Amino acid sequence: MHYTFAQYQESADYIRSKIGTFAPKVAMILGSGLGYMGDIVENAIAVPYGEIPHFKASTAPGHKGRLVFGTLEGQSVAVMQGRMHHYEGYSYEEVAYAVRVLKLLGCDTLIVTNAAGIAALEQGLTLLTDQNDLLTGGSAAVNSALLQLQNALSGISASNDQLNLLLDASKQIGSGIDQLDDGVALLESQVNYDAFKNILAQNGLDLDTLAAGNAKAIAMLQALTGLPFGVGDQISQIVLLLQGNTALAGAMQLYLDTVSQGIGALRQGTSAVREGYAAFDSGIQAMAGVLNGMLQNMALLSDAVTTLATQYGVFDTGVNAYTQGVDQILAGTQQLSSASLLLVAGAHQLYTETSNMQLDEELGSLLDTLSAPGVPASFTSNKNTVSALQFALQTEPIQLDAAAEEEAAPAHELTFWEKLLDLFGLYDGE
Repeated sequence: MHYTFAQYQESADYIRSKIGTFAPKVAMILGSGLGYMGDIVENAIAVPYGEIPHFKASTAPGHKGRLVFGTLEGQSVAVMQGRMHHYEGYSYEEVAYAVRVLKLLGCDTLIVTNAAGIAALEQGLTLLTDQNDLLTGGSAAVNSALLQLQNALSGISASNDQLNLLLDASKQIGSGIDQLDDGVALLESQVNYDAFKNILAQNGLDLDTLAAGNAKAIAMLQALTGLPFGVGDQISQIVLLLQGNTALAGAMQLYLDTVSQGIGALRQGTSAVREGYAAFDSGIQAMAGVLNGMLQNMALLSDAVTTLATQYGVFDTGVNAYTQGVDQILAGTQQLSSASLLLVAGAHQLYTETSNMQLDEELGSLLDTLSAPGVPASFTSNKNTVSALQFALQTEPIQLDAAAEEEAAPAHELTFWEKLLDLFGLYDGE
């Protein structure tokens, strides 16, 4: 769909009729993970997309579909709670329509967010699972070639046809072992914790920064678990979610390190098999030139192939175990993605449940009550005869004479923190 400038202007004029003289400078597009930020905008004015001429609806889960105007950390912002996506059936011009309207409203800075970190993680692991085909394909080729070699040895004669069959089978085994060793070498360089971190870092997710942020957030939130009105309990739940997230990341690192060590051992095995088979194949070539000698030693060769097939069976079991391990890591990552969504939902729920609590006013009122010079008001009702100070300290109210009362009166209206310091005798009036 092609829009005219008049349509952009019509949308902007409608929004101005809702926000008055407010002039946003920073436009923010919020994805699924940060949608709740629109709810903490101060002096907010919300305008649903459905009311704005020519605006499209946002149908993605978690997208509220509205513009929120106000201030955030002192900045005049226009927040898009929900965006339009091309996969929703919208053209690229329809996807970009809202941003162009915000430019007409005065925005000169655009901040775009999304929840791509876990997607990058899953993409990286999916790449590893795709490489499993290289391993399993090489392993299957070796198994097939070993069967052909065993069949050739069981009925070999001096004929050239049978000798050629033996040589072809040996060549296939060598090629399969080379492919297998190359695949393990590739995995050895890619499947480790550092490589895993690099994949995520290239997609904007730094695990070290995430771990440090989690630790800092846990430390800060643990200091708030004692807050009243049930807020402390909610914060404790978030702390548990963050601690679980940290533990899950640590477990993933341990698992990747274990897998990496296993791949290292696997590489040693494939290299040894490759070198051993090269010598084995040289022996076959030498025996092809001396057919009579090969016939005499055929029994020994048959035993060697049988032993090789048995040993390779153990090795093949290890390859299958590795591929299953990668699948389990991918499943664990998907669980981590779900846990991250739960964490965001929990944080949003905490904000929703506490946003209507005027904690500063309630705590300030309590401090006023506890530090009042006269008999404080009751904690519960006017009918309660136990004063707040008696209730808190289990003692009689402190009676101040008029002179002391006048001297103790602050020169200006105290803030919440000044009241808290004054209650413990630490406020010096400055």
